[in-house]
Amino acid sequence: MTKIGNKAFCESGITNVVIPNSVEKIGDQAFYLCSSLTNINIADTVTYIGQNAFYGCNITSISIPFGVTEIKGLCCKCKNLKNVTLPDSLIKIGEYSFQYCESLESITIPKNVNFIGYEAFYGCNNLKSLTFKNKTKWHKLDVATYCDQTIDANTIKNAPYLSLGSAASDAAKYMREDNTNEFYREIE
Repeated sequence: MTKIGNKAFCESGITNVVIPNSVEKIGDQAFYLCSSLTNINIADTVTYIGQNAFYGCNITSISIPFGVTEIKGLCCKCKNLKNVTLPDSLIKIGEYSFQYCESLESITIPKNVNFIGYEAFYGCNNLKSLTFKNKTKWHKLDVATYCDQTIDANTIKNAPYLSLGSAASDAAKYMREDNTNEFYREIE
């Protein structure tokens, strides 16, 4: 088996998952709303994880293997998620990836990430530390990524170009002319 298909275990009562070394891809919504799922071990051979793969699960930690370059809605509404390990191979954190992960307290953004999508960390009310490993390769960061909470110098470390203060006012300096909630910086 090299792939776990789309919606393969969607809304099932599965509690523990160990993804074997033969698997390379996890499909969209593969474990969607598996509210009993509390533990997942993803093999290092996995290089693709589909949209909303773990949406609404009760996992407390997740480690994404090296080789995965993009996540999309990965752990949205995983309210018990506390620990996240993202690989340096990651380039894109898609919209809603950690939205409403209410127990998440800290996360480190890998050095190759150059895109964070809309509301990626929205509703993470206990997020106290957001650290960027590298601030030179930034391409896109959505204002709503973390504007639902008070941002201060202790929350964001090494931000690509936001000064440590009000994220909304700092972000306004980089808003597109059409006033969308997106702002850009050229990749250097």
